[in-house]
Amino acid sequence: MSATGGQRRSTKNPAAANPRTQEQASRRMAEAKFEEGQRDHESGNLAAAIEKYSAALEVIPDFNEALYQRGMAYLALKKNDLADADLARVIEAGKAVLASDSGAADPAVRGFFARAHSARAELRLAAGAQAEADAHFRWALELDPTLLRARLLWAANLMERGAHEQAEKLLLDAGNAGTLSPDLLTMLGHAQELNNDSNAAMESYGRAIELDPRAVAARQYRAGLWAAKAQWEKAAEDLAVVMNSEPSFENALALGRLWNRANQPERATATYREAVKLDPSRLEPRMELLDLLIADRATAEAVTMADWIAEHASDRAEILGRLGQILANTDPDRAARTLSRAASLQPGEISYRIGLGAVLVKLRRMPEAVAILSDVLERSPDSYEARANLGTALFEMKNYAAAAPAFEWMVERKPDTAVAYYFLGICYDKLQMYDRALRHFERFLTLADPERNRAEIDNVRYHLPALRRLVEQGKGKARKPKG
Repeated sequence: MSATGGQRRSTKNPAAANPRTQEQASRRMAEAKFEEGQRDHESGNLAAAIEKYSAALEVIPDFNEALYQRGMAYLALKKNDLADADLARVIEAGKAVLASDSGAADPAVRGFFARAHSARAELRLAAGAQAEADAHFRWALELDPTLLRARLLWAANLMERGAHEQAEKLLLDAGNAGTLSPDLLTMLGHAQELNNDSNAAMESYGRAIELDPRAVAARQYRAGLWAAKAQWEKAAEDLAVVMNSEPSFENALALGRLWNRANQPERATATYREAVKLDPSRLEPRMELLDLLIADRATAEAVTMADWIAEHASDRAEILGRLGQILANTDPDRAARTLSRAASLQPGEISYRIGLGAVLVKLRRMPEAVAILSDVLERSPDSYEARANLGTALFEMKNYAAAAPAFEWMVERKPDTAVAYYFLGICYDKLQMYDRALRHFERFLTLADPERNRAEIDNVRYHLPALRRLVEQGKGKARKPKG
């Protein structure tokens, strides 16, 4: 009773006296916090999301969805120990849930705990606990065979470990589970390729591309298979799709090379120019573009390109060596300077001196060519190119006695080299060794190409009657030329 004699009205919430009502109110509050956390999570505010999930868990400690989402937020923040602890609690709680008939039969429940196992597998992989990771991946796919992320991650891990056949089987099983996707088919193709089954790999890449024509990885892998079969145009068509989706210097350079091999110089030129734009400092596309410009007789642009390369690669022997080779036929003077610089930078690389000797022969600087090529042959006596150019230089210097052994060496190694027999015939004719000259000229006529060697054929036929008479008369010398 109040002091006035009236009934006192209680200020206590009647609901508080009902435990069931109080529990429902707590659950609603926890669920509200969870929903707020979800919104923060989706917006990328992970710290706020974790705070909301934690608030929900203070009210309902076995709130598995909140535990899972907090674990995933920790995982995104690379707080792996905290993430692992939350996911371990979810998986432990799942044992009881999945032991019940209702939980075991509910696809949504099985899928939820499968995702927890998959996420924990990633964490155990990061921690180097391979056996634990394998177990969690296995549990994830037993609970939900359609869980694509778990299947892809496990297959990728198997491939990294060299278990390509296991990876292929795991990915093939996805077809039975009805979870085929472009990513899965691409990975399957790669596993099959690593298992040396290029036909199956080609089919898998093709199926991935049917599902997604812009499937970049599948296109890239398939381009490699086409290239291995020398199907350059098909390889280029695939890589062109990759380039459109992911323009990069590396893709442009590779595509330019494919178009070049596919004998499509205009496309190759355009693609190399794109590579130059993407990375103006790189020399490779400029070198290959220069080759095409010279072939296309784009002289002014080729000179500009050569100037740029020479300026920016003045201390790189391998680039200068390649530049010298490219310029050898169109600008031998410059080629000689470039190859000489390359040889001085890298004296041990004999190919630059071989190239320089060949260019000096083109320039008719025969004594210099003989000196360089003789030095080359001392170090590399089996160099066919050096021996051929040395023979040519000595021949042009009218040193037939020294030139003949070089050509003899050539025909011993390549008996079908028609022009060598022609030069041998002339050498022996000049040395008055007519029987040898006749034998080599006749051999030349049996090997010569009627179109390419027309002038030489006419010359030999003109001289043969006189040469035969000299042989029949027993004229000439029988001595062997000096080497």
